[in-house]
Amino acid sequence: MSNIGAPLATQVAELHKAVTALLLQLATARVENRLVEYGEHESVKARRLYAERRRREKHFANGGVLFGEPGWDILLDLFIAYEKGKPQSVSTTCIGACVPQTTGLRWIAVLEREGLVHSWPGKRDGRYRMLGLTPAGVEKMIRYLQDCP
Repeated sequence: MSNIGAPLATQVAELHKAVTALLLQLATARVENRLVEYGEHESVKARRLYAERRRREKHFANGGVLFGEPGWDILLDLFIAYEKGKPQSVSTTCIGACVPQTTGLRWIAVLEREGLVHSWPGKRDGRYRMLGLTPAGVEKMIRYLQDCP
């Protein structure tokens, strides 16, 4: 029985590795080939909203605490990265959203559960995670930005 278990464990490990590689290829293709087309206007709005949030933090002591919306900051940051055609790491996303890594990780988990964000292992180093918006996340961000004045 133990002889059967070792080959099965090896097959499961190989299958897991293959599925992970496939998911990485799909995630990269999603970022490189935009699934939703939109105008430059939405991109400008996203950048304006992001800059406005950083400006508030600059002028108010504890601005991040007073006006904190980590989930929204992460979505804005990831949308801007999507617009550039580049996925980004968890640590880069946390820095871009101006949140501590522990807060960022909690919110990334929430956004993944909501189907707005997906993550995958880094290409060169599987110890770090890459992030991107899901097609649903992109669509919701675009629709929101189209609705903004």
